[in-house]
Amino acid sequence: MNRHDTAIMEIHGYELGRIVAMTSGGPLWSTVGRDGAEALVSLHSSGEGEALEARWRAWAGVSHPGIARLLDVVRHED
Repeated sequence: MNRHDTAIMEIHGYELGRIVAMTSGGPLWSTVGRDGAEALVSLHSSGEGEALEARWRAWAGVSHPGIARLLDVVRHED
């Protein structure tokens, strides 16, 4: 179990904790990354993922202290 009181579900090694923010793209779930650092998870349907893949690839190349770092993109069957 990670640092969260209760894991709601596990997806590809990430134990989702509570929702920490609601955004225009949906909820952000708390988790602990594979490196042990606190992280956020955003879930999207396969269709949304395909539409956003180019944007995520561009985001993964950005390194700036004022921008959240993209750690991982995981595909999971809906």
